[in-house]
Amino acid sequence: MLGIFDIFTKVEHTAPDQPVEFVPSSIDSDTAPGTEKPGITLKHVIDKFCPTFHDSHLVKLHPLLLNGHFQTAYSQLVDNDSIPIYYKRYLIDYPDGGQGAVDYVDIEATKKALATEEVNQKFDITDEKFSGKLEKNENGELLQLPLPSKTHFFGDAKTEFVDAVIKNSAKPLIVLLHGLSGGSQEAYIKLMVKNLINHNDSKFDIVVLNARGCSNTIIKTPTLYNGIWTDDIRYLINEEILKQNSQKEIYMAGFSLGGVILTNFLAQESRLNSSILNKNIKLAVVVSTPWDMFGSSEFLKSSFIGREIYSPAMASSLKRLLNRNYEQLKHNKAIDADLLADIYHVDNDNANKKRSRASDKEVKYLAQFDYNFTSRMFGFNNHEEYYKFASPINRISNIRLPMVFINAIDDPIVGPKVPTIQVHQNPYLHMLTTKYGGHVCWFQKGGDQWYNKPVAQLFRGFHESVVEEGLVVKVDKKALPTATLIDVDRIVMPKSYSDVLRKKRKLEKKARKT
Repeated sequence: MLGIFDIFTKVEHTAPDQPVEFVPSSIDSDTAPGTEKPGITLKHVIDKFCPTFHDSHLVKLHPLLLNGHFQTAYSQLVDNDSIPIYYKRYLIDYPDGGQGAVDYVDIEATKKALATEEVNQKFDITDEKFSGKLEKNENGELLQLPLPSKTHFFGDAKTEFVDAVIKNSAKPLIVLLHGLSGGSQEAYIKLMVKNLINHNDSKFDIVVLNARGCSNTIIKTPTLYNGIWTDDIRYLINEEILKQNSQKEIYMAGFSLGGVILTNFLAQESRLNSSILNKNIKLAVVVSTPWDMFGSSEFLKSSFIGREIYSPAMASSLKRLLNRNYEQLKHNKAIDADLLADIYHVDNDNANKKRSRASDKEVKYLAQFDYNFTSRMFGFNNHEEYYKFASPINRISNIRLPMVFINAIDDPIVGPKVPTIQVHQNPYLHMLTTKYGGHVCWFQKGGDQWYNKPVAQLFRGFHESVVEEGLVVKVDKKALPTATLIDVDRIVMPKSYSDVLRKKRKLEKKARKT
């Protein structure tokens, strides 16, 4: 029944001019034109399995959330802990000495909690070995933090995660990437996981890769992360998953900054490691991605709410990461040590009034944080240089993997610009937009978000109708966009995974010559 105050927004599709088709493997790209039977496209899969993703479908949003600002503000009021998702944490040691955390969804515990509404259900594990604790070394550097709610370490990480989840599980794996300073505990991640479980009959394993310093993780090197830092997801896929099981089928989704990282990663791999895209990574979805990070930064500054509400809020969340990891970050010679100390002492010394005013003025806004810290940590001269280089719109033409983009035009963080031309030109892409929805929101009555159920349906539908049927991609090579000729397309930090790969390739090239 329609109400007088109901808010509707229409789903609009942008499809490639010549989309890829999925056909039986006996039909390849060299089949004579006009002799082959038509295959199915990404839009066919959406139309068959995702009713609320249909072109011109009217999405019924929460009647009190009138626009993107209300939607986005409401997302901060959601009680994350009221969504009972249970995780087991697996720690990754990166080649540069850093550490990451993968949270594996405990599907059975989560299903029980969702079915019985036992929101406060606890694991029968209280040992700090599994629940974590606050621990520092003699220099004050963090060694460990207590784990988030409903999360505990694997008992034997090697056996339980690598062997059980990666090596021996026949299930395909869904990998989720969160947004700025978020993690597995964010409501949008938990609601996505809830729908993946409810609408996929537990046919997938699910993990969340937490960025360095996020979701109660610590950093072991004096750097954080950014939108073009793709090494951590690359290491997870290559070393922790595919090295253990080269046949593992993978689906991926990224949200906000996680969408930036995921799009950049897949575009880079499309050029340098395309075999994993053809064999392992089947489909990706990104939600509320800032396609042009410089443009989004300018858009954020153009309104009072963006400049004085959203931007300071995002900067504050990042400053908390600095504060928590001060003892480690102070060793980074590329950043202003005095400013870093100022931020740290502001939060830990209430008597320091003058320093408080100084740091508030210099790092009040997101762009100021990225100017002083994010850009400098990763070898950029300033935030504008970082934004322009990291923008995924630079690399969309390189993508050679089926991807679905989802954006709201009233997104108060990203702005209204979406990559319409680029989607038309790339046969692998498909975009869904709505006029209203906010930033990673689209909240409806009842507290769920519009896109979660159809994304879950899309993963399952694609897997059943394309992957399990043995269909392969058929693309008219003449329809492919020209790949950008930028050769240096990623950050290569000393001792990073990309640095290791680069040195390995040099040795292999030298060996071939001899």
